[in-house]
Amino acid sequence: MEPIELAKPEQFRDMLRRVLRRTVPLFAASGLAMSCGTVPSISPKDDLLACPAPTCSTSTNLESKTGSFLHLLSQGDGKPLSKEQCIQACMSQLNAKCPPNSDPDEQLLVTHFQNEVTDCKEVTSLDGKRGVDCSYKVTRNCGVVGRRPLDMHEFQRPDTVSTEHQLVGAFFAELAYLEEAAVTAFDYLTRELEAYNAPRELIALSQRAMKEEVEHAEMMGELARRYGASTQPVVVEPFVLRPLADIAYENAKEGCIREAYGSLMAMWQSYASEDPAVRAVMERIAYEESEHAALSYGIDAWIQPQLSADEQETCQQILAESFAGLQQEIQESPSDALVRWAGYPTPQVGLELLQQLEQECSA
Repeated sequence: MEPIELAKPEQFRDMLRRVLRRTVPLFAASGLAMSCGTVPSISPKDDLLACPAPTCSTSTNLESKTGSFLHLLSQGDGKPLSKEQCIQACMSQLNAKCPPNSDPDEQLLVTHFQNEVTDCKEVTSLDGKRGVDCSYKVTRNCGVVGRRPLDMHEFQRPDTVSTEHQLVGAFFAELAYLEEAAVTAFDYLTRELEAYNAPRELIALSQRAMKEEVEHAEMMGELARRYGASTQPVVVEPFVLRPLADIAYENAKEGCIREAYGSLMAMWQSYASEDPAVRAVMERIAYEESEHAALSYGIDAWIQPQLSADEQETCQQILAESFAGLQQEIQESPSDALVRWAGYPTPQVGLELLQQLEQECSA
């Protein structure tokens, strides 16, 4: 089978940032203050400073992550940095992002990071700003709303929520449930892609997405427990191979629409929440969910030529109905606690995000 043209994750993230930029003025209208001060740069390298997931299954588990990031410097005296100064600037940012020994009273949970700057160089942006381009390795030693599978049993919300703390906890418990459900969704999707002889790249990306959703569920579960809530096991129906058209319909609704909006919403939360643990988790999830959404568009590009004209028209109808359905879902005003601590967008912000996303997807 000939390889297909996948939606590039970097380009997809740039599209989401354009949506975010056009929506940021609503912060002033809603009386909120952006936690991190600025909208993220369009450079994809800004996203790559990400620690390994802050949870793992055993106390002896080790996981390493390599990457690079750009750190802007204050102007200073303008003199070139020495190699030692360059490494020191990179290490300062790396330790701030991934504290070598996190304090359980201040951070999400106890995690030990071993940080290493493997390379760095001083750079100057087109607008004359100085910075350092840092390459790093992080080793962990530790003690978004994703895609939903069909026939998933609904999350059982608590009968009573008496405090704002409990309300936020219940919110993250439900997100943990949906992220765990996404693990099964990608498991089933991977099996179906294999059964229909999809391109190997799509299969590999689906397998990776399944592993990332495991980490997302764990991180959301930790946030739920941080706010005093407990998680629930996910119940779904057994795997059954579906017709190709049914896979296309679900991918249009759950991937092209819900995952795209979920990654955009997580990006918003990573800047709007007043809780640093929430911002850190949402930053990681926004990055990876944008890749899952880009995968969905890659699947759509592969699957559409194999559908009949009527089936292709049905996909277009599902896209339109999904946008309309999301528009209805975001009309309900969230509590002040969710806006403040979860970074949940107000209806005005959510609607603007969705409309801008629809414009980008239709362009």
